[in-house]
Amino acid sequence: MPNVLIVDDDQTICEQWAEFLAKMGYDAVVAMNGAEAVYAVNEGADEIDAVILDLNLPDGSGAKIAKLIAAVAPQIPIVVISGFLDTTTQKELDQAKVVQTLSKPVKMSDFLSVIRRAIKIGGERKKVAENGGSSAP
Repeated sequence: MPNVLIVDDDQTICEQWAEFLAKMGYDAVVAMNGAEAVYAVNEGADEIDAVILDLNLPDGSGAKIAKLIAAVAPQIPIVVISGFLDTTTQKELDQAKVVQTLSKPVKMSDFLSVIRRAIKIGGERKKVAENGGSSAP
Protein backbone atom coordinates (compact mmCIF):
# COMPACT_ATOMS: atom_id res chain seq x y z
CA MET A 1 0.00 0.00 0.00
CA PRO A 2 1.51 3.39 -0.98
CA ASN A 3 2.40 5.69 1.89
CA VAL A 4 1.81 9.45 1.72
CA LEU A 5 3.24 12.02 4.12
CA ILE A 6 0.76 14.85 4.69
CA VAL A 7 2.27 18.08 6.01
CA ASP A 8 -0.16 20.75 7.15
CA ASP A 9 -0.62 22.70 10.37
CA ASP A 10 -4.41 22.35 10.16
CA GLN A 11 -5.26 19.13 11.99
CA THR A 12 -8.74 18.95 10.47
CA ILE A 13 -7.33 19.05 6.94
CA CYS A 14 -4.74 16.40 7.81
CA GLU A 15 -7.44 14.14 9.22
CA GLN A 16 -9.72 14.65 6.19
CA TRP A 17 -6.96 13.92 3.70
CA ALA A 18 -5.68 10.92 5.67
CA GLU A 19 -9.21 9.49 5.89
CA PHE A 20 -9.79 10.06 2.18
CA LEU A 21 -6.48 8.42 1.27
CA ALA A 22 -7.28 5.44 3.50
CA LYS A 23 -10.59 4.96 1.67
CA MET A 24 -8.67 5.03 -1.61
CA GLY A 25 -6.20 2.36 -0.43
CA TYR A 26 -3.30 4.50 0.75
CA ASP A 27 -1.55 4.79 4.09
CA ALA A 28 -0.99 8.29 5.40
CA VAL A 29 1.43 9.73 7.91
CA VAL A 30 0.76 13.21 9.25
CA ALA A 31 3.26 15.92 10.15
CA MET A 32 1.91 19.14 11.65
CA ASN A 33 4.94 21.27 10.76
CA GLY A 34 8.11 21.35 8.73
CA ALA A 35 10.34 19.97 11.47
CA GLU A 36 8.12 16.90 11.87
CA ALA A 37 8.10 16.44 8.08
CA VAL A 38 11.88 16.57 7.76
CA TYR A 39 12.21 14.19 10.73
CA ALA A 40 9.74 11.75 9.14
CA VAL A 41 11.70 11.80 5.87
CA ASN A 42 15.04 11.41 7.66
CA GLU A 43 13.73 8.42 9.60
CA GLY A 44 11.73 6.68 6.90
CA ALA A 45 12.44 7.95 3.39
CA ASP A 46 12.28 4.42 1.98
CA GLU A 47 8.73 4.06 3.28
CA ILE A 48 7.35 7.37 1.91
CA ASP A 49 6.00 7.33 -1.63
CA ALA A 50 4.89 10.99 -1.86
CA VAL A 51 4.68 14.17 0.22
CA ILE A 52 1.73 16.55 0.27
CA LEU A 53 3.06 19.83 1.64
CA ASP A 54 1.19 22.97 2.65
CA LEU A 55 3.09 26.07 1.55
CA ASN A 56 2.45 28.05 4.75
CA LEU A 57 3.68 26.34 7.89
CA PRO A 58 4.27 27.85 11.34
CA ASP A 59 7.96 26.92 11.39
CA GLY A 60 8.96 27.93 7.87
CA SER A 61 7.88 28.23 4.29
CA GLY A 62 6.82 25.11 2.48
CA ALA A 63 9.33 25.98 -0.25
CA LYS A 64 12.22 25.76 2.22
CA ILE A 65 10.85 22.54 3.69
CA ALA A 66 10.51 21.12 0.16
CA LYS A 67 14.19 21.91 -0.48
CA LEU A 68 15.20 20.16 2.75
CA ILE A 69 13.14 17.09 1.89
CA ALA A 70 14.50 17.02 -1.67
CA ALA A 71 18.06 17.24 -0.36
CA VAL A 72 17.53 14.26 1.95
CA ALA A 73 15.37 12.14 -0.35
CA PRO A 74 15.32 13.37 -3.96
CA GLN A 75 13.38 10.28 -5.03
CA ILE A 76 10.28 11.33 -3.06
CA PRO A 77 7.90 13.44 -5.13
CA ILE A 78 6.52 16.53 -3.42
CA VAL A 79 3.17 18.15 -4.15
CA VAL A 80 2.63 21.62 -2.72
CA ILE A 81 -0.77 22.97 -1.79
CA SER A 82 -1.28 26.71 -1.50
CA GLY A 83 -3.83 29.45 -1.65
CA PHE A 84 -1.41 31.71 -3.51
CA LEU A 85 1.92 31.32 -5.31
CA ASP A 86 4.11 34.24 -6.30
CA THR A 87 6.88 34.03 -8.90
CA THR A 88 9.71 33.86 -6.36
CA THR A 89 8.08 31.01 -4.46
CA GLN A 90 7.35 29.15 -7.69
CA LYS A 91 11.06 29.35 -8.60
CA GLU A 92 11.99 27.95 -5.18
CA LEU A 93 9.53 25.09 -5.67
CA ASP A 94 10.97 24.37 -9.11
CA GLN A 95 14.46 24.19 -7.57
CA ALA A 96 13.15 21.64 -5.07
CA LYS A 97 11.74 19.62 -7.99
CA VAL A 98 8.17 19.85 -6.72
CA VAL A 99 6.14 17.74 -9.13
CA GLN A 100 2.95 19.77 -8.91
CA THR A 101 1.16 22.52 -7.05
CA LEU A 102 -2.51 22.49 -6.16
CA SER A 103 -4.55 25.56 -5.31
CA LYS A 104 -6.80 25.71 -2.27
CA PRO A 105 -9.54 24.77 -1.94
CA VAL A 106 -8.57 21.37 -3.28
CA LYS A 107 -11.12 19.16 -5.02
CA MET A 108 -10.74 15.59 -3.81
CA SER A 109 -10.84 14.23 -7.37
CA ASP A 110 -7.90 16.50 -8.28
CA PHE A 111 -6.15 15.53 -5.04
CA LEU A 112 -6.40 11.82 -5.85
CA SER A 113 -5.26 12.31 -9.44
CA VAL A 114 -2.22 14.29 -8.31
CA ILE A 115 -1.35 11.71 -5.62
CA ARG A 116 -1.47 8.91 -8.18
CA ARG A 117 0.73 10.88 -10.57
CA ALA A 118 3.22 11.75 -7.82
CA ILE A 119 3.50 8.13 -6.70
CA LYS A 120 4.12 7.07 -10.30
CA ILE A 121 6.88 9.69 -10.60
CA GLY A 122 8.34 8.51 -7.30
CA GLY A 123 8.47 4.95 -8.60
CA GLU A 124 10.29 6.13 -11.71
CA ARG A 125 12.76 8.14 -9.62
CA LYS A 126 13.47 5.12 -7.41
CA LYS A 127 14.15 2.94 -10.45
CA VAL A 128 16.56 5.52 -11.86
CA ALA A 129 18.33 5.79 -8.49
CA GLU A 130 18.57 1.99 -8.17
CA ASN A 131 20.13 1.82 -11.64
CA GLY A 132 22.69 4.48 -10.74
CA GLY A 133 21.22 7.10 -13.08
CA SER A 134 20.83 10.75 -12.33
CA SER A 135 18.03 11.91 -14.60
CA ALA A 136 14.72 11.60 -12.78
CA PRO A 137 11.44 13.35 -13.47
